[in-house]
Amino acid sequence: LFPANDPHVRALIRIWVDHCTSRIQSAYYTFLMEQSPEAQEAAKQKFFAECAVLATAMAPVVDDVEDAPTPEEILQAAKQRHDGVQMETILRVAESSTEEKGPYFLGSTFSAVDIALAPFWQRFIWVGGHYRGLEFPKDDAVFKRLDIWWKAVSKRPSFAATLVCRDRLVASYSQYARNEGTSDYARNLQSRLTTSNAK
Repeated sequence: LFPANDPHVRALIRIWVDHCTSRIQSAYYTFLMEQSPEAQEAAKQKFFAECAVLATAMAPVVDDVEDAPTPEEILQAAKQRHDGVQMETILRVAESSTEEKGPYFLGSTFSAVDIALAPFWQRFIWVGGHYRGLEFPKDDAVFKRLDIWWKAVSKRPSFAATLVCRDRLVASYSQYARNEGTSDYARNLQSRLTTSNAK
């Protein structure tokens, strides 16, 4: 989860775990909680852009995975979704990631980055699909890479043991979808939503 003998990789893991929680999850919940179609679309594009940033930092997949995007294809797709200046900074961090190949963030090594994102990816698919019609672009290299990651993570017995019933999970987010969430996290996000959502 955190390699004991490699402080550089440990630092990278911390950076990307933070990206998953502070950037990807925040953008997703904003998308879920926004009420106007225009605000939802803007938030969805921000969410997709943050996913693209993560995909650029992921290890390359093994060569025998059918239809796997190359790192260059992922980078080009990510650049189309994200500000160029930010992308250059992000790429300097991403270039120092592992060269090991595999489906997980660090290649064949399952890490804290995978753990931080996996339960929320399930929510993105089930909850986002239910309340906002969320679908990931199928022909986009970023989301092809993330789909390879998701398929590998979701097959892990340790992850499968944490899954909850789909109907229960969807029902538990109904307040978020109406922008009526009462958790501290929801209240914090409500203060940043478009003014048209003010209660």
